[in-house]
Amino acid sequence: MKETGEVKIINRLFLDYWRSPKLKSGSIDEIYNNIEKLGSLREKRLKYKSKAYEYPYYNMLQAVETYHNANYFKFYELYRSVISSINIQSYSSALLSGRAILEHYAMLVYIGGKLDKLLKDKKYFEFTSQLNLLTIPPIQRKFLKKYKRIHVNDALKIMGESFATEKSKAKKKKNAETILKVYNDISEFIHPASPSFIMYEKQSLEQKKDDLSPLESEWVLSSAFSYNSEHTQTTVFQYLKLLLSWSDLLLESLELFNKSIISRLKDEKEKIILKYKNNPLEIQEKIEEHYNVSANQRKKSK
Repeated sequence: MKETGEVKIINRLFLDYWRSPKLKSGSIDEIYNNIEKLGSLREKRLKYKSKAYEYPYYNMLQAVETYHNANYFKFYELYRSVISSINIQSYSSALLSGRAILEHYAMLVYIGGKLDKLLKDKKYFEFTSQLNLLTIPPIQRKFLKKYKRIHVNDALKIMGESFATEKSKAKKKKNAETILKVYNDISEFIHPASPSFIMYEKQSLEQKKDDLSPLESEWVLSSAFSYNSEHTQTTVFQYLKLLLSWSDLLLESLELFNKSIISRLKDEKEKIILKYKNNPLEIQEKIEEHYNVSANQRKKSK
């Protein structure tokens, strides 16, 4: 898809933080390359043509490719938003977009694991139903008998567990707790909680007059406010750096989703089409199990 213009960080304070030798952040150009790759992998249109008996398969393919492609749009937009916000010192906005990146990344890992297992088990209608939780318009949710909102904390836990290099339950649990803590800490800077306000402030306490009597001594308490406060530089920058650094892992996850789910679904095309062509009653049973309308009604509602 045609690019809309590269966005780079010009905030000198943040760049100095990123390039600090003790952080070992790597090249910022790698982050730009990852973001531009996200943009280049977007597809403006997806189109499918099928015969009636092939519809169940193409319904699956359309749903999974739509979700996958929409993620490229979403992450490209959010990363550019983070950088633009950093450039104008709007760090709350940067954190807000950054938290959305974390949420969508976690959901990608979560839904990818679910779909991978359902495809391996050849549970094709359940595969589509799982995708419907994320792709069906809100106005059409009434057509789903088993609609259930996926809680972001559940997705974050699975994401954390996936980062574990060891397979032990203790290690997975620790990683899940770490990801949840990062998410909750970022949320504290966005919600009307104390970190959201003190991020701008630096307090100082100075003794102006000493006296033999402690109660008579004079002190001056002052607060200085700045978007580039010390608190912002030591804490907020830390989370923004982390979220930007995950862009390469995110690309790997999107590529893995394509390889392990979409490509395999395409490889099994003939088997899936033949299965439903030879078992029309099974299609009807699955429709009645998962949807509140008939196949014709559901098709017309799209």
